[in-house]
Amino acid sequence: MVWRCFECGDSYDDRPAFCAGCGSTGSAYQLGRRARAEIDGALEIASAADLVSQANHVGQLPGCPGVMVGGQALVVLAGPPGSGKSSLATRIIDGTPGPVMLVSVEEAPGPSLGQRLARLGVRRADFGVIGWGDADQVATVLRQRRCVAVAIDSVQVAHWHARELRHLLAVLPSLRLVVAVSQVNKRGEIAGTNELLHEADVALEVEDLQARLVKSRFQEVTNGSVVLPVLPPVLPRDEVRREGATVRKLHVVRNAPVSSGDEPHRDAPLPEPASPTDCG
Repeated sequence: MVWRCFECGDSYDDRPAFCAGCGSTGSAYQLGRRARAEIDGALEIASAADLVSQANHVGQLPGCPGVMVGGQALVVLAGPPGSGKSSLATRIIDGTPGPVMLVSVEEAPGPSLGQRLARLGVRRADFGVIGWGDADQVATVLRQRRCVAVAIDSVQVAHWHARELRHLLAVLPSLRLVVAVSQVNKRGEIAGTNELLHEADVALEVEDLQARLVKSRFQEVTNGSVVLPVLPPVLPRDEVRREGATVRKLHVVRNAPVSSGDEPHRDAPLPEPASPTDCG
């Protein structure tokens, strides 16, 4: 398997500790596609009424005030390493009522991930976490648990392409939201391909613990029209410092609103889908 630095494009036979070409760390991703899975061959079928209903059922994206989303949507969070993408993805699915799943490929399930979940106030029994697994294993768990939302962190490391993410929404009847975490280079370009941005229903650029809406099929987007903090506004001040240090690798935390409180804000539920046909 070939590894490529998404900062400068240098290639390596093995995953490098740092890029010899540009000196960046944590910037290498594997080229190629994942192995074909059984779910890839599942038939996508829906009625016109279902599709129109999904497009018309618009509500607020959990954890993202001012950002609207429709039924069965693909949301992309793109940003450089340490910008807060994983924390925002966690908040979005944690604010979604019903069983949810975090596919955490970059950060394996363990104490570090547990500490981040605790800082963000994630305590739900129906918030599941998958580490490494193939596409069929992930799809099987999502179907068995009737998950309504899934976040994949990151799609480059997990080898999920844009059309495959859309396919999940089409063949898993309970799934209403897929959140795709994507790496970008210093120029702000999505690592590997821009196909993901093209396929996205909603796209947010994440940097310095803030997210900016850059694309939406559910509302008008103007430059700087929607900017929101990555961390919950009720996170205690010492927790903001800890989360900022973890997410941004000890960089200075800027513009992170803080307040007091015990529990993170729980957003309104996502719009319900219009009973899609079970084709899984």
